[in-house]
Amino acid sequence: MESASRTGLVYKKGRFCGYLRETGSAYVFEYDQGYLADKKNPPVSLSLPKTGEPYSSSYLFPCFDNLLPEGNNLGLACHSMGLDPDDRFGCLLSLAHNCFGDIEVYDND
Repeated sequence: MESASRTGLVYKKGRFCGYLRETGSAYVFEYDQGYLADKKNPPVSLSLPKTGEPYSSSYLFPCFDNLLPEGNNLGLACHSMGLDPDDRFGCLLSLAHNCFGDIEVYDND
């Protein structure tokens, strides 16, 4: 994990819903206040219910980590894009904007 903070913009069903950050020792997900204000918007995951408080974890939240390809497919995708497959957050920022499901993550940089 890199020491500098990196941020991903998280979308649910095409609507911006929050920020996913990687710091030197933790991952933090925080809902956007506008997304929270609309009661019709679903949570990103059942494991991350809608709240105004940020979620923090020492590992990448499974609902985001599971967006990545597995095994050889991850290796091939990373190799073709020049990514380190051990940098799960970096892979997420580069690969999780064109995947199955209704969650997308874009690099904020």
